[in-house]
Amino acid sequence: MMRVEWIEKMEHQKVLNGRVFYSDILTKPGMANLFYAISIQGWNHLFETPAPYLHEPKVREFYYKMELLEGGRITTTIKDVEIRLDEETLGIILGVPTEGIRTIEGCKPSSNFIKSATKRGNVKTAGMLKKFLKGSYQLLFEFIKKVLVPRSEKRTVASAADLFLMEKLDELNEINLLAIMLEHMHRVMTWKEAKHEIPNGYLLNLVFNYFEVPLGKGVPGTTKQMSTMSTLLECECIEGLARGRSQVEDILEQQATLQREVTDLTKILSDKEVEITRLKSKL
Repeated sequence: MMRVEWIEKMEHQKVLNGRVFYSDILTKPGMANLFYAISIQGWNHLFETPAPYLHEPKVREFYYKMELLEGGRITTTIKDVEIRLDEETLGIILGVPTEGIRTIEGCKPSSNFIKSATKRGNVKTAGMLKKFLKGSYQLLFEFIKKVLVPRSEKRTVASAADLFLMEKLDELNEINLLAIMLEHMHRVMTWKEAKHEIPNGYLLNLVFNYFEVPLGKGVPGTTKQMSTMSTLLECECIEGLARGRSQVEDILEQQATLQREVTDLTKILSDKEVEITRLKSKL
């Protein structure tokens, strides 16, 4: 895809802003465990505030002007303001630790975690439908897909990498949010088509403020960008009625997710083969 075509598509892509937590649910079943895990990571201050203003045009510009650098770094320009990000700078901006798990590429959960996290003790470690997870793990999955590694709002199938991150959060293992964010930015920018939604809208507000990007008024966030009692209902953490999805929708979503995973793994394999060929040529 030509750069101009990429920009045109990016300018109309949906922005995944992320989530903040409604204060009244922090002690509720499921959310109490999630918020504790996030607090242990040192991330809680990022999600306690009211829904911030949305600056989606700036977020799109951040991505379609992005250049990828070695070592997971990136550079971009917004309104003639140059932004250079690496783990150290991003850590200062977000105020989070720089230690812990740095990548999810090729990672998968343990079979013991799958047995404990699913309703029927499943052993499948990829392509797990959300509805087969226990309530608190459904909520963990929502956090992964909407905040930590944002992809599609409609995604209902947990990949191996999703389940791996869920396990590490659940076990309170250190996770390097900065490395995971930068890795995902690189992933978004190296997909062959600009068809995926644009991540990290809220967290990029902090980046824009740090680099003094002129933002303008923006659009006020709403409860749609918050985890609320409805979220806990949908994730079966508390009892009540929540709108479900049909079996056909679940199957189609699972198929689409697995197809994306095959595409991503094929690219990784191709890159490895190129690297092997390059190394052999030096022997």
